[in-house]
Amino acid sequence: MGLEPDSFPIRTLRHRAKLHIPAPTESFKVKTVLITGASGGICSEAARILIDLGAERLIFGVRNLDKGKKLAEELTGNFKDGDGPEILVWSLELKSFASVREFAQKAASLPRLDNVIIGAATALNERKVSEEGWEETLKINHLSNALLTILLLPTLASSAEKYKINPVLTNISSWSILSSGFFAKKWWKVRKGDLLKNISYHTKPAGSGLEYGHSKIVYLYFIRELCDKLDKGIDEREGSIIINSVDPGTASTYLTELFMAKGPQSLFLKYIRRPTEHCARTVVNACIPRLETHGKLIVDLSVSTYPKYMEKPKGRQVQTGFWEETKAALEKFSPGVSPYFDDIEAGRYPTPSHKESHANPSIQDSVVTEGNPETPES
Repeated sequence: MGLEPDSFPIRTLRHRAKLHIPAPTESFKVKTVLITGASGGICSEAARILIDLGAERLIFGVRNLDKGKKLAEELTGNFKDGDGPEILVWSLELKSFASVREFAQKAASLPRLDNVIIGAATALNERKVSEEGWEETLKINHLSNALLTILLLPTLASSAEKYKINPVLTNISSWSILSSGFFAKKWWKVRKGDLLKNISYHTKPAGSGLEYGHSKIVYLYFIRELCDKLDKGIDEREGSIIINSVDPGTASTYLTELFMAKGPQSLFLKYIRRPTEHCARTVVNACIPRLETHGKLIVDLSVSTYPKYMEKPKGRQVQTGFWEETKAALEKFSPGVSPYFDDIEAGRYPTPSHKESHANPSIQDSVVTEGNPETPES
């Protein structure tokens, strides 16, 4: 069932809440899957499913290492020594561009990378500003995730070439791309070059949850533009990277509880939520390498349409604007990323030769240095 564009999708959400999502059966044997936000509700369930499907190695990118290690121990507890999957728990603090770069460099030392699930996100009930001056939700959910996406492309491309596979990078999106659609249309009137600033400084009321929806829209625009640019020079064939997005539906996670746990909103959450495992099943389904999902939005188990505001000519212009402004911001605050963008603009994957100067830690360490204090993961 497709999304209801440009609307608050109450009927669709209720229909999806009652829809049974069958467990995936596709094998993930020999595969290495990297999951950011792994200790969050949906992603932790996705990890369980991937283990059941035979994944050989899981990489957990988490803010709270203790929480990540506890999950890893729980998931491997029923296996005899050496029989279960290898789970590596690495620090990833999306508040810090430096942490993102270190994490990507660590991933570059993996012998193989089949899947990346971009699941880490945050929502805030008050306005916070990053050290660079960005509203924190926008930085974490969009700018840092965009940087990580770009930096992981060489590792995915290397695995694609070496193993003759189609690696998959999956962005966990949200139905908030619809509920925030009304505000997205206002961006059509924002002056070129001021789109990110407008969202970062002028979202009102602050701490209302609108920041979350806006950040999800901007990152989805970025993913679409990334696919458009790569597709100019790369055929959909064996060895290409599949990049897609999935709306898994609504479950009771930290992020939903933050804004919907009290009053009438709690009743609405009960009305639209589905079992967390069902949400996780949609994520794992999106990880299956199918060329027809590249550049697409998957809702539940099927490719769906993007919201109408994204497809209109002005929406396309906004998409290009967000790409250019994101590129400029990352080039300013993350030195060394320019060659990655140059390759993408030329329609090719960034090459592993684009190394940044800091050290490349060994993957033999299952845990890296403790990051900043935990902020909520989806």
